[in-house]
Amino acid sequence: MRRLRNFHRTTEPETSVMDLNLLMPWLGAAALILSLGNTINGFFTSGAKKTAADLVTTRSDLTGLIATLTKLVEDQDRRVQAIEIEMKHLPDAKAFVDLRLSISEMSGKMGRMEENQIGVSRTVLRIDNFLMQQGAKAS
Repeated sequence: MRRLRNFHRTTEPETSVMDLNLLMPWLGAAALILSLGNTINGFFTSGAKKTAADLVTTRSDLTGLIATLTKLVEDQDRRVQAIEIEMKHLPDAKAFVDLRLSISEMSGKMGRMEENQIGVSRTVLRIDNFLMQQGAKAS
């Protein structure tokens, strides 16, 4: 009987069925590594998503700020140009010196004219008195 059993075993083709019990520890380790990798990836990329959202918000804020600053610079440029145009019409230091000298000369001339006017005024008063006396004698 023993012989029949052995014969039976040898005549059956050998099947290569994998034993899942041998693979279970390795599959568990692979699943653990994948889950840890996924957790770590999620941890690091969640901060990246928040940073990306903050970056988009900051860029839009900066774009608005740059537009405002550009407008302010353009306004200041226009104001400076207007002031420069007005300053071209104003006298410079040499013109002020010339103006001061001219005023001094005019002041001196006015003083001389005042002295002459006093002399002319005295002469007119004397002539007026003389004529009044002559008119009083003739009447």
